[in-house]
Amino acid sequence: MAPEIPTLFESCVPHDDVLSGTLSENEFAAKLSDVVFRPDEAPDIYGDPDTFFSKTYATDGLQDLLTLLAKRYAGKEAGEFSGADGLLSLDTVFGGGKTHSQIAAYHFSRNPGAVEDLDKYIVDEEVREEFESIKDDLSVRTAVFEGGYVSATNAKCNKEDENAPNTQTMWGELAYQLAGAEGYAKFSEYDDEQIAPGESDIVDLFDTLDDPGLVLIDEVAQYFEQAAAVGVEESTLADQTNSFLWSLMRASQNSDAVTVILSVSATAFEERAQEVQELIDDLDDISERTEHSVTPTEDDEVAAVLRHRLFESVDDSVASEVAEEYQNYYRRFEDELPDRVTKAEFRDQLERTYPFHPTLIDLLGKEIDTLPNFQRTRGALKLVSRAVHRIWDDDEGTNDQRHLVRAFDMHPSDEYVWSTLLELFEHIDQDLRTASKSDVFTREGKAACQYEDENWTPMGHPPIATHLGTSILWKSIVSGVIVAVG
Repeated sequence: MAPEIPTLFESCVPHDDVLSGTLSENEFAAKLSDVVFRPDEAPDIYGDPDTFFSKTYATDGLQDLLTLLAKRYAGKEAGEFSGADGLLSLDTVFGGGKTHSQIAAYHFSRNPGAVEDLDKYIVDEEVREEFESIKDDLSVRTAVFEGGYVSATNAKCNKEDENAPNTQTMWGELAYQLAGAEGYAKFSEYDDEQIAPGESDIVDLFDTLDDPGLVLIDEVAQYFEQAAAVGVEESTLADQTNSFLWSLMRASQNSDAVTVILSVSATAFEERAQEVQELIDDLDDISERTEHSVTPTEDDEVAAVLRHRLFESVDDSVASEVAEEYQNYYRRFEDELPDRVTKAEFRDQLERTYPFHPTLIDLLGKEIDTLPNFQRTRGALKLVSRAVHRIWDDDEGTNDQRHLVRAFDMHPSDEYVWSTLLELFEHIDQDLRTASKSDVFTREGKAACQYEDENWTPMGHPPIATHLGTSILWKSIVSGVIVAVG
C-alpha cells in the first residue's frame, strides 16, 4: 500500500473512553425500564436526553420513527387527523437497535428540546416545520411496559410512585401511566378480574387525554410466556393480553390520540413472538392501513453507527483516497483474489464503510448476526470498540501503517473478545475453543500463529500469521468449519 496514504492515526480520533479502554459494559446495556423508571441507575448516554442524542446516529429507521411521531403529535395538537399510522412495529429479527429506538422515541416525546438538529431526524420539511411550531409547548403522555421488567402477577412498573395502584395487567398499568388515577378507575375492574377491555373502552380512555400519548411496549413475548401460566376463567392471562393488544392496535388507528410502538423480536421466546407478529398481521388483513414497520438499523448503516459512537472525528476526505488505493492494490492481484473486490461496487463500499473494512462490517452485520445471542448493534459496538482500542494501544508499533480496522483486530487476547468468542462457540458443533488456543492465541505457551510470527515481527513486519489466523477464526464461527492454520 502506498505509504503517502493517511493512516488511521492521522485521519481518525477515537472518543476518549474508547482510547482508554474504559467504555463501560453498561454503556451498551440499554434498558428502557431503567431510563423511564430508574433514571438514576441508567448510564448518562441513555438516561440524559442531551447526551443520548449527541451520541446517536440518525439512521433511516430512526428518522422514519421520529418523523412519524412528529406528524401525529402535530395532528393531535391541530385537532386534525394526520392520517399517519398509529401502530409502529419495530422490525428487529436479529437485533439492530430496537431498545435504542424506543429510548429515542421516549426522550423525543418527553424532551423535544433535547434534539438540537431536528433536520437530522425529521427529514420531511413540512412535518419538521409543523413540529417546530408546537414543540416548545408540547406535553406528551407516555406509558411504558417492558415484559422482562414486570411479572405476570404484578404489573406495577414505577416502584417509587406511592400513589400507583398494584396493577395486575398490562391494560391496568398502561391506563394508569397514561391518565393517572382517573384513567385507572376506568380499567380497575378489568384489571382486578384480569379480563381485557374492548376497543371502545380503550377509545374512551384515549378521549380523556388532552395531550397526545405514546405507548411503548417492549419484550412482549417474554411477558406472554409468563402470562400463559396464569389462568383466567376458561382462558389465560396471555390470551387476555392478546385480546387487549388487538383492541389497542385498532383503537390507535383512526386518530392521533395515542401512538403505539411495539417491539416484536426473535428471542428465546420465539414461539410467543410469532403469536404477537401474527396478531399484527391479522390486523393488517382487516385494516385499511397496515402497521408501520421500522427497521432501526439497516445492514448498510452498521458502519455509520459504529463510526459515530466510537470516533470523535473522521476525515471523510481520506475515505475516497484509501478506497481508491486499496482497489488498485486488489486489482494488481486480481487472479488470486475474489472477483468482487476488484469491482467498482467494492470500491464504493470501501469508501462508505471507512474507517472499517467492508469484510468486518459484513461479518458483524450479516454473518455473525445470524447466530443466537448476538445482538447486531450492541455486539458490534462492544467488539469494535475493543478492536479500536487495541490498534491505538499498540506498544510494538506493528500498526503504524494501518488504514482500516479489520476483523483480525478483534483478537482473542482481549478478555472481552475472548468471552464473546466463547459464547459464540457454544452454538458451533466444532471444537473451536481448542482450535483457537492451538492455532491462534494462548497465554499458556504459544499457539501456531504466535510461533510463526516470530519469523516476521523481529524484521519489523506485522504479525501476519496472527492476522490470518484470527480472520479465519471469525469466519469459522460463521461457517462452523475449522480451517487449520498451523
